[in-house]
Amino acid sequence: MKRQFILSSLLVLSLTACSLENVKDPKVQKLATEKNVPGLIAYASDKYPGFGEVQAVEALGEIGDKQAVEPLIGMLKRASSGSESSGEIDRRQAAATVLAKFKDERAFQPLVEATIDGSTEVSSAAKVSLKELVASHPKLVDQLLTKLGKDDKAAIAALGAIGQPALDPLIEALKHPESGVRLDATSALADIADPKAIPALVENLTDPFTAPMVGVALERVKYEPATDADRIHYWIANKKGEDLRQNWQMTKSVLLQDLETGDPGKIDYAVMSFIRIGEPNTIETLTQFLQEKGSKDIALAYLNCGQEQLSKAGEDWANAQGYEVVRTEVPQNQATQWGEL
Repeated sequence: MKRQFILSSLLVLSLTACSLENVKDPKVQKLATEKNVPGLIAYASDKYPGFGEVQAVEALGEIGDKQAVEPLIGMLKRASSGSESSGEIDRRQAAATVLAKFKDERAFQPLVEATIDGSTEVSSAAKVSLKELVASHPKLVDQLLTKLGKDDKAAIAALGAIGQPALDPLIEALKHPESGVRLDATSALADIADPKAIPALVENLTDPFTAPMVGVALERVKYEPATDADRIHYWIANKKGEDLRQNWQMTKSVLLQDLETGDPGKIDYAVMSFIRIGEPNTIETLTQFLQEKGSKDIALAYLNCGQEQLSKAGEDWANAQGYEVVRTEVPQNQATQWGEL
């Protein structure tokens, strides 16, 4: 008997990938066609948002009716106390994105606050929208500049996001007498990363308060030092201890020149830099400098730097000046430490 074989091909069932982002909510389409702004606001405000609610937010942005501004601000701010669902994040991101389209100043401060939102999607959208909004209202930058030096992280993030319109005022702020203002301006300039700020930033490389952030800002614009002094100051700002030690003669020469400038800020910078590098052959130089041109701040730096000979030099100077040295059990955590670079 002849055998019969039945060969069956393998059946494969496949589903074409379907993205909900490409699915149009019929209710949103109807409301948008009718330009029914109250209806879209009501739909977008659902307690448990999905892709339809997000589309409603986007439709409000396309229509551009300003009665939607306040509700959209409310949606942007509506962060859950606990973990947010992806739908909630998507809706807040959409709200941040479309608010710029209204060119309404009411959205400015909420967008500023959202630049440091816990959701990166929301914060990124807020930064883009801020830049668009300030393009329509350049004077809004002035409101943020008044926050420099006040530990307002949102304002600094916003200035960095705005970019070009904030550039010149921030460069000017690098000369401000208050160290907090200079530091905040430097932080914002690091975010903007515009080469135009390089000359002003280089001037602040020897500012003890802002030098580390100046180093960050210069690194982001791929700065290349033009002189030995600039190179050494840049290495110190970026904690390049190995480079400084390998080029010790250049390092020492530059810092000794800083000591002789007569500029109190540069002198403090040079002293602290010598301490941080921690080369033993500078101990005698530092001790002699304290004896000849010392100050209370330098003596305190020596006392707390962790180097025995400098600590003794600081104590001797203090006693000679009539100060009483009081040792405490609590360590000076903020003190510059010998050889920390």
